[in-house]
Amino acid sequence: DVLVNNAGWNKLEPVAEMSRETWLRCLDVDLNGTFNCMRQALPQMIERRSGVVINISSIAAWETSTEHGAAYSAAKAGILALTRVAAAENGKHGIRVNCVSPGLIYNDFLRKIYPDEFFEGYAENRSLVGRVGQPQDVADMVSYLVSDKAGYITGEVFTVSGGVSPHA
Repeated sequence: DVLVNNAGWNKLEPVAEMSRETWLRCLDVDLNGTFNCMRQALPQMIERRSGVVINISSIAAWETSTEHGAAYSAAKAGILALTRVAAAENGKHGIRVNCVSPGLIYNDFLRKIYPDEFFEGYAENRSLVGRVGQPQDVADMVSYLVSDKAGYITGEVFTVSGGVSPHA
């Protein structure tokens, strides 16, 4: 069995002006949604003594320079912790739990937030490979992690960011 948790919602508001509704909705979609899906899938995986869970987070979990992204960053950081704890709890049941943390990926979600010029500047100035990530880049990492080739990997976070360090 395989579970891939990939949900994201964000509304850019500074902390001092953020509504409680924005904060709670972001945590509910991003973090609680991941938890709820794991809570449903893990008992079945435990019963079968086999399974793989991949949680999608974001480099925003580490990126402290992202203005107006506190709720999103907090939710995605929570996914990192949830991943590691679930891996520790479920390895003995034959279940692997890992996390993929994408950098900037050119997708419908981000195209609604940023103009095309933003993506062009990012590719030129931040990406070490000279381009913005594509959904297929993340899908390729997920495909590897759910495969038998990754059978000894659990509790890890893999950044797919074109070399953009979330710690820089």
